[in-house]
Parts: sequence; structure tokens; C-alpha cells
Amino acid sequence: MDRAQEADVRQAEFARPGTAKPGKNGRAGSALWVAYGLLGLYLASYLASLIAQSDNQWPLFSDGAVGVFELLASAMCLARGFTRRAGHVVAFTLGLGLLLWGLLVLKRGGAVM
Repeated sequence: MDRAQEADVRQAEFARPGTAKPGKNGRAGSALWVAYGLLGLYLASYLASLIAQSDNQWPLFSDGAVGVFELLASAMCLARGFTRRAGHVVAFTLGLGLLLWGLLVLKRGGAVM
């Protein structure tokens, strides 16, 4: 097999759906995983603050910050729906729900329930 045929075989393997390895998307993939990590860290510390504090709310977890968190999560879900074909309906639905909920939280100043 000469080099041209080997290159064609490699391209054909890369073009097959499901053969791309996760985490190999370059800068965009790395930035996305960093964003997921930061949102996860914020969520874990928010839950810890709910357990640790009684009535005093830390300013880092104010109602506006929680609304912004939900808007960022919705933007990530909607971006997933636009960039990937598989599972795009679920991503759009979750992103739209988070977007509306986040806007409601910001509009009402956190008093949703």
C-alpha cells in the first residue's frame, strides 16, 4: 500500500461517525471542559454553602449569580444543540428550559417559588 492509499484509509476512518475520540477537539473542547469544571465547582460550593450556613447568604451565591449560572448552563446546552446532530433535541429542550428559568430568576430577583 503506498502513501496515498494509506492517507485515504486514515481519512475514511476519521470520517466515520463515532470514531472521533472525545477530548480531541483542540481549544474549543478544552475550553468547554474548563467551563464544565468551573460550573461544577460553583454548584458543589453552592450546595456546601446551603448546608453550612443557616439564614446568612454569601454574596458569591446571590440570586443574580444563580441566575447567571443558569444562563451560562443554558448557553452551553444550546451550543451543544447547534454543534452536534446526535441528541440535539434533548440539548435544545434542556437549554431552552434553563434559559427561561434563568430569565425568570433574574427578573424576579430570585423569588421563583
